[in-house]
Amino acid sequence: MTADQAHEGAANGLREGGERLAAAAEALKADNSPAKISEFLNALRAHVSAFMQIGQPREAMGTAVMGLLTAFGFRFRPEEHAVQYLELLLFLAVSGAMVLQETTDPFDREHLEAIDAELGPLALASYEHLDGKNILPPNLRGPYSALPQWINPDNEFQGHKITAMMAPDILYDIAARLTAMGIIE
Repeated sequence: MTADQAHEGAANGLREGGERLAAAAEALKADNSPAKISEFLNALRAHVSAFMQIGQPREAMGTAVMGLLTAFGFRFRPEEHAVQYLELLLFLAVSGAMVLQETTDPFDREHLEAIDAELGPLALASYEHLDGKNILPPNLRGPYSALPQWINPDNEFQGHKITAMMAPDILYDIAARLTAMGIIE
C-alpha cells in the first residue's frame, strides 16, 4: 500500500466515521434512550480514535469535548455507560497532552495547561466514582492507575475540589477554551 493509498483510506474512514457520528447524534433527537446514547458514544469513540490514529489530536480533542457535551445534553448518565465514558475521558486526556506537547504559542499553552489541570482530576474522580478498577479492561485500567503520579487530584474548579459530578461544567469550560484557541467553532 502506498502512502497516498493509506492517506486516502484514512480520509475515507474519517469521513465515514463523521457521517456515522452525525447520524447517531440526529437519532438522539428522536430517541435519547440508553441504547441510542450508547450508539452515539460508540460512534464518538470511533471517530475520536480515528483522529488520534492519523495524528490529529486537536481534532480529536475538540470532537471528544463536543461529543460528550452533546451526550450530556441528551441526559446522558455516565453510570449507565461507564466504560464508554471513561474511555472517552482517557482519549480526551491523551489528546490534550499531545496538543500541549506540540504547542509553543503562550496563549494556547496557558489554556491547555488549565485544561490539563481540570481534565486529569476529572478523569481520576470519574474513574473512582464509576469503580473503573473493577469495570475497565486492563488496557484502560493501566493508564488510569498511573494518572495520580501525573496530576494533582486536589486541583480545584471554581473554588471546589474537582469531582465526577462537575463533568458538564468542566467540559463547558474546556469547550470555551478550545473555542478561544480556534480548535472548535
